[in-house]
Amino acid sequence: MNQDPIFIKAGERLLEYLRGELVPTVLGTPDMIKLAYPGQEEEFRLGLFLYDMEEVRPHGPPGMTRLSEDSRRFPDLSLAMRFMAFANRKVAFHSMEMADELLMMEGVFRAVHGSSGLELDGQKLKLRFYPLTQGEKVSLWQSLGSPLQGAVYFTLEPIPVPSSRIQRIPPVRAVEIHANHE
Repeated sequence: MNQDPIFIKAGERLLEYLRGELVPTVLGTPDMIKLAYPGQEEEFRLGLFLYDMEEVRPHGPPGMTRLSEDSRRFPDLSLAMRFMAFANRKVAFHSMEMADELLMMEGVFRAVHGSSGLELDGQKLKLRFYPLTQGEKVSLWQSLGSPLQGAVYFTLEPIPVPSSRIQRIPPVRAVEIHANHE
């Protein structure tokens, strides 16, 4: 696996997928959907905000990978990226009406629900809804300095983060065993 910035590649892959699903039926042009944060004053209609990441270990902690007789690489990380799709209510010149916002949110719901899996560097990624409680949503939006707004919350996983940490382990040259027979 190469060492390109994996988070940027994952975000771009997500944008590519959503643009394919939403343009031109829901959004007129591809530049109307961007990776952004709520409150950002730019010309886009639909924003994707990465609000959380966490390590995913479906089968417990992985072991080290043997590179040679005397070196091991620490395990790769597997992360879940948590996004929310939101309507940019601060779009300046092409004002957005409530019907436009509802149409976009429905389009995102359909895209997430209809996803059969994305690929990143040959690995299958799952795009699925991530349920938040009302309190969690309020806390998230308050932390952004905005009132609660309709949004679609979803997860993209597993994002593989290759380890570059290598440990040298000297090979065992001799072993002495002493047995005491009584």
